[in-house]
Amino acid sequence: PQIAEMGAIETYEHPVLGRLAQPRPSARFGDAGQVDLLPAPMPGQDTDRVLADAGMSPDEVSALRAAGVVA
Repeated sequence: PQIAEMGAIETYEHPVLGRLAQPRPSARFGDAGQVDLLPAPMPGQDTDRVLADAGMSPDEVSALRAAGVVA
């Protein structure tokens, strides 16, 4: 009951796993607002963007993917 009263567990929708519950950060600072819980990215979800930001061309990324180096 104390955990529920404190709001120590928050739930959110994971895009693959569905509804999940996890502990919220324990410290709260006045009117700082609530931080939305977001799931970790899926493997390979941001690969294209990260490699493009590192200066790789789409052809270079495709070559890495074809070689099994990246997801």
